[in-house]
Amino acid sequence: LLDAYAEMRLREKAIISGLEKVFAAVGPSRAGLKAAFDEARAGIARFNTNVQDNILKADTLGYEPARYFDETTRAMDGAFKLYDEGAAALDEMLQARIDGIRSTRWVLLTMIAAIVLLTAGLAFVVLRRINQSIVEASSALDQIAEGRLDVTIKASSNDEVGHLIDRLDEMQKQLRERKDQES
Repeated sequence: LLDAYAEMRLREKAIISGLEKVFAAVGPSRAGLKAAFDEARAGIARFNTNVQDNILKADTLGYEPARYFDETTRAMDGAFKLYDEGAAALDEMLQARIDGIRSTRWVLLTMIAAIVLLTAGLAFVVLRRINQSIVEASSALDQIAEGRLDVTIKASSNDEVGHLIDRLDEMQKQLRERKDQES
């Protein structure tokens, strides 16, 4: 009996001390849990008061076993109802967090995919411009190697490849001048 009383006192203290923490965290389920908290707290408090007044402090035991059993059962039912509703509220909270994480994950994956596609598109454009300039320079070098020194070589960019093409054009002009001087 004393063990049951001590356990019920601990439960009552835990319910009272945890009330505000749970309500701060739960939010939407507050109304349903508040009723379950109140019912569990009232049942346990009623049980504790009756045990204390009618058994522990009584000069003679006038507390009926059936009444003790009923009040104990109601107090325990209230506590179990609180636990069941609390577990359901925690399940809802957990599911909401999981859904939020899934949503965030899809947003991040979409952003990463967009960045990868944008980077691939940009790389394609840059590499195509570089490749086009190199192909033009290679074609001009082939024609110079065949002896055609009248080929027009124009740089289409100001990067390293464009600088290389400018130098090829200058080399071609110098070769043309030497050839004209020799003739």
